[in-house]
Amino acid sequence: MPSKQSKEITKESYTNMVSTYQTDKYTIKEIAEMVSLDRKTMGNIIKKHENGEQFIHSNVKRKRTCKNKNSTFTETELIIYNSVAVDNSLVLR
Repeated sequence: MPSKQSKEITKESYTNMVSTYQTDKYTIKEIAEMVSLDRKTMGNIIKKHENGEQFIHSNVKRKRTCKNKNSTFTETELIIYNSVAVDNSLVLR
């Protein structure tokens, strides 16, 4: 089965969708149909906006995800790793 073509959402289209929902009083389903998005995707966009989350372009999200996946340790893991390394070096003396 071929993969679904993803639709690029720009900051301008995001702003238009949210303002259409808030000022023009269209339903999520109606807006989703207008912009050819899934109803659940549109609902997630509105929910994130109502929760105060800022728009982040998909390319930025992808870069952050790749960066996080490729990092060896998180800050907390690095602290634990260094603590264990110090403890081990003290035991070996």
